[in-house]
Amino acid sequence: MHLVIFHGSCVHGSAIYVRDKTSVKSSSVHSADGLEILRVKTNNITITSVYKPPSTPFKWPEDLSTDDAVHLVIGDFSSHSSNWEYSDTNEDGELVEEWALEGNLVLLNRANDKPSFHSARWRKGYNPDLALLPAF
Repeated sequence: MHLVIFHGSCVHGSAIYVRDKTSVKSSSVHSADGLEILRVKTNNITITSVYKPPSTPFKWPEDLSTDDAVHLVIGDFSSHSSNWEYSDTNEDGELVEEWALEGNLVLLNRANDKPSFHSARWRKGYNPDLALLPAF
């Protein structure tokens, strides 16, 4: 594996690695309205990694498309939805769900998947990390 793109911060960071033999066509970093978005395009797939800080409202950049035929969107959306095992749905969760629906993206995660984040404070696991693909 090798590092294709990295976006650092004094609090957190994001990176995308690919297999050594993968041909990368392009990579880009987008920061808009508090979202940190990394994108890598290969010959076969576009991968978009998202980090939304908890205090930042979710708003997808209008000029950033997710309509590639084979596109994987992954990341920490810091939002709550009963669709990904939270007991409630907050405003950001609703916004992420609306954005995914408008973009014809389907959630790969299932509510009963093993949690990707464990809150020591609440002593419970959650799935703020989502994986979405275009619906076929």
